[in-house]
This record gives sequence, structure tokens and C-alpha cells, in this order.
Amino acid sequence: MFHRWDMVAMKQLPDYMQIFIHALADTYEEFEKDLSSEGNSYRIDYLKKAMKDLSRVYLQEAIWGVERYVPTFEEHLSVSLLSSGYPMLHCATLVGLEDINLTKEVYDWVISVPQILQSTALISRFMDDIVDVERDKIKQEEGQVISSVQCYVLEKGISEEEACLEFQKMIKESSKTINEELLKPSSIPIEARKPALNLACMMEVIYKDHNSYNEPSGVMKDNIYSLLVNQVPII
Repeated sequence: MFHRWDMVAMKQLPDYMQIFIHALADTYEEFEKDLSSEGNSYRIDYLKKAMKDLSRVYLQEAIWGVERYVPTFEEHLSVSLLSSGYPMLHCATLVGLEDINLTKEVYDWVISVPQILQSTALISRFMDDIVDVERDKIKQEEGQVISSVQCYVLEKGISEEEACLEFQKMIKESSKTINEELLKPSSIPIEARKPALNLACMMEVIYKDHNSYNEPSGVMKDNIYSLLVNQVPII
């Protein structure tokens, strides 16, 4: 359905999925109306492409899980970096930028998942999987695809602790790559590249010590209250 972007085909899905698809379609239509008046409706075509790519890798992971297929680490990354959702989120972020002119060249760059986006996606995937080692084992038993940590453990013949240490090294290298990509001269405006840094920083907040996405009580709850609820005193 996503690949054809056919909302009629939505009726073939279970009711609970139709609710999600309908809400998503309404959001895209609203974006398209707003952007059409500004001559930027082409941005939605790119966002649809990003969503199609995301749905494709979700499906691949589901197939791997059902078939109990254990991919190579390289195979896993080719899918799981996209399924982190960050390449799609980066594209979605740019769709809403109004203060700069983003050409089709910029969106072609985003859709190609350049090095800076790959690094951000790697940080997202690895930080998530490091703190979710035990949870991911349970998910695997329930029929979901093997995690990147377990995939690395099996391929390299090392312990989970050693794999997580190696992942931490790769996360640091990816952070360096993001900085390098932001600082070097480029035809892509810095405003179009900077969301990669912001998204990577967000992962530090969510997954620094534990999975605050699934368990938001504590630090994450305090952060949300500080951002949205508690008033900042004006001196």
C-alpha cells in the first residue's frame, strides 16, 4: 500500500492499522495543501519516498523475523540503519523549514542517505540496541528479527559486553563524522545538514543510560516537564 501510496488499498488492512494509515494520510494531505500555496509541494514527494523506504525495511525485518533468518552484520546494517527512522525524520524536518529555500538538490541529497545521515542513524540504532540487549532477546524469541548486538556477537564470536564496547567505539567515530560533515565546505546548506546533529544529540538524551523511550519515568519525565510544563522564571 505504501509503495503505491494507494489509500483505497488501506481497506484491506486490519482496523487498528487503518486508524494509523488514515491519520498518516491526513497529515500528508495537510502538509501538501500548506506547501502548494508556496510552490513547495515537491517536498511531499520526497517525504513520501522516505516513508516508502522506511516501510520497505520494516517489512524486510518482519520477514527476517518470521523466517528466523540471521543476516550478516553488513546485511543487518543495510536495513536497520534505515529502520531506525532517522533518515525519514531528517527529511520530515526539512519539509517544515520555511525560512530558507531548499532546492530539489537538497532533497535528492537527503533521500540518498549521505554519510552524515548514515552516522546519525548508526548512533540511533546502536545506542538503542545497547540498552535493550535483554529486551531484544525476548523480542527475538517472539519472532522479531535479531538485534544488531546479537548479530555482531554471532558473527564475531565475542561476548555481548565486548560487542557493546565495540559499538561504543563506532558511535564515537560516527559522532566525529557528523562534526566533519558539518564543518567541511558543501553545496548543501548548513541548515539542511544540522538536523543530523540535533537528532544524534536527542539519542544521547533518550538512550544515554537506559531506554527512556520505553521507560520515560525519571530523567526523561523531568526533561519533558522542564520543556513543556514548568514555567521558566523571568528575572
